[in-house]
Amino acid sequence: MENLIEKKDLVCLNDGRGTRIDVATGKESALDLTLVSSVMAGICEWEIWEESTVGSDHYPIVCTVGWREDEVSVDGVGRWVFGRAKWDQFQELSEQVMARVDMRGDVDSMNNWVRTALVGAATEAIPKSSGRRRRKAVPWWMEECGAMVRSRNRAFRAIGRSFAEDGHHEMEEFLKREHSLSKPYQGVGSSSSSHWELMGDAMVTTEQVRLTTDMQSKQGAVWSRIPCHLRDWELQVHFKIHGQGKKNLNGDGLGIWYTKERMQKGPVFGNQDLFTGLGVFVDTYPNEEKHLEAQKTRYTTRTQRIFPFVLAIVGNGSISYDHERDGRPTELGGCNAMVRNLKHDTFLFIRYVRRRLTIMIDIDGQHEWRDCLDIPGVRLPQGYYFGASAVTGDLSDNHDVISLKLYQLTVLRSETEEKEEEEEITLPSVDNMDLLKMGENEEGWSSIAMFFTILFSMLGCFLLIVVGLIVYSHWNENRRKRFY
Repeated sequence: MENLIEKKDLVCLNDGRGTRIDVATGKESALDLTLVSSVMAGICEWEIWEESTVGSDHYPIVCTVGWREDEVSVDGVGRWVFGRAKWDQFQELSEQVMARVDMRGDVDSMNNWVRTALVGAATEAIPKSSGRRRRKAVPWWMEECGAMVRSRNRAFRAIGRSFAEDGHHEMEEFLKREHSLSKPYQGVGSSSSSHWELMGDAMVTTEQVRLTTDMQSKQGAVWSRIPCHLRDWELQVHFKIHGQGKKNLNGDGLGIWYTKERMQKGPVFGNQDLFTGLGVFVDTYPNEEKHLEAQKTRYTTRTQRIFPFVLAIVGNGSISYDHERDGRPTELGGCNAMVRNLKHDTFLFIRYVRRRLTIMIDIDGQHEWRDCLDIPGVRLPQGYYFGASAVTGDLSDNHDVISLKLYQLTVLRSETEEKEEEEEITLPSVDNMDLLKMGENEEGWSSIAMFFTILFSMLGCFLLIVVGLIVYSHWNENRRKRFY
């Protein structure tokens, strides 16, 4: 025993008193050895607790350590609610992320990647409790109290449904860090454990992700590695576009994406044409205006745009972006946004709730959102990727993304709305696209219609004058005949 104690560097916590009780006689019968490490012995105080055996035939030895861990509150930390889990979605997400594991990496990197990926998949597919701890039972709590609480909760839910039916939608938002990009950009890189991946000429600095520098023929992008399976979401984009070029001598612009494809180079603001999903563009160069100038054609006051211009397009994989017309034939709408070379921050707000797409901008330095477009009936599938891209050609600009923050929106829906949205969306579309294009066609033909209106009006006036002269000539001739 002595050799063992010495070899293992142990210490006895005994002072010679017996610590075992003989059950038959009730007397101390032997000396128990209580062994601890020398490190533990050096930081604790101990004593034999003779007040109680705690139901044993040994006296316990109480050790008091001279330090303690800081207490950590578990309030607000929710638990997984496995009974409401979407296991098919969890399996699909897990298979997707596991298929991208780089088995050539070291064990720590692979472990970190697998852990992060599985937790991310669980976060999307398995709901969590609120994290509020149950209160301890009190003597006055009765079943009637529980019944009253349940009745109150049912009443609140009924009120919420009535608000939803009247158009007053209850909404909560939660930041989804695995889908967000912000300083210090630790989740950006080429490793398998990163959440965001760079492409082309994009680079990371301490202040921003620079998609392109202010040089010609540059193309860059940053894409999320994790598909988004949220039904309702909100994306807040903090960006900056600046350069040495003067007005309309800069280009080409910035694209924010929610698409089925990712990491694809192409001509549409640095991304591929014929994309599947949503593209929101900050277009800084008026291609159509320059094209019409070359053809000696001018805009009408109704059709002319002021650039930079923010627009949105929903693609289904077969719709091509029309560069010569700045995307007008397929756009949902947009607004002008003077965002270049500003000293204050500029933001873009994209919200998708109840199949309604809303875009707002904050570019005046007043921390106020300004409406840009609001389109109902937009159908976007889940499981697509977020990204940002930019491109320069003969003209250039710095295109910077400071942050992309995605929020999950928890929206209270009525029973009618739930039934309407049960159908799974497999391909992006817009319900009222024909009406939107009808308005565009009317706008596009306005100059021609005005030309023909003026032409026929002039012809009509000319004919009236001719007829009037003929009638007056006959009347004057008849009057002279009466006098002769």
